[in-house]
Amino acid sequence: MDEAAALRKIELEEPLLIRAVDVWNPEGVLENRDVLVEGGRVSEIRRGTGGLPRRLVLLPAGVDLHVHLRVPGQPRKETPGTGLLAALCGGIGCVLSMPNTVPVIDRVETWERAREETAPARERTGIEVHFAAAITEGERGTRPAPLEELADAGVRAFTDDGRGVASDEVMDEALARLSALDRPLRQHAAMPGHGGVL
Repeated sequence: MDEAAALRKIELEEPLLIRAVDVWNPEGVLENRDVLVEGGRVSEIRRGTGGLPRRLVLLPAGVDLHVHLRVPGQPRKETPGTGLLAALCGGIGCVLSMPNTVPVIDRVETWERAREETAPARERTGIEVHFAAAITEGERGTRPAPLEELADAGVRAFTDDGRGVASDEVMDEALARLSALDRPLRQHAAMPGHGGVL
């Protein structure tokens, strides 16, 4: 089944009434509720009208902080369409895509290309996509990437995913610069060439 057919298959009839669910939200659990969805949005939550023998749980969409949409340059591994369709089917509403792509997302131009390549799939699925950029140029661990430029452009986090930054000096510099930018650094906890299990 192609992406378009899969998306059509999961489209909902409107309006949709979800009956007798427990709604989990930041304020707590609302037990036995009927939820009306119209135009793709929750329009009403009311006391449940049916006493189904076993209630289900309705909760907000999840956030996946480590996905590989493989853009740019790796469509043989994943495409934005297949990755975001999987997220949609799994109840994920927002993803953070990793930078170990071809080329590595270590420049604003590459980040912009990745955003452009995911745009059609984002539009079709409604999944919010954010990108992490590399901590170091080319994920080589020798020199920090232009962290400030990337953060200003909209990059949400930094990681040399798949590789650890082994240099204490490079890591110290990256941490100092990122602390001023209010962006997380996500170290890939591995020591290159150690030859064993950590």
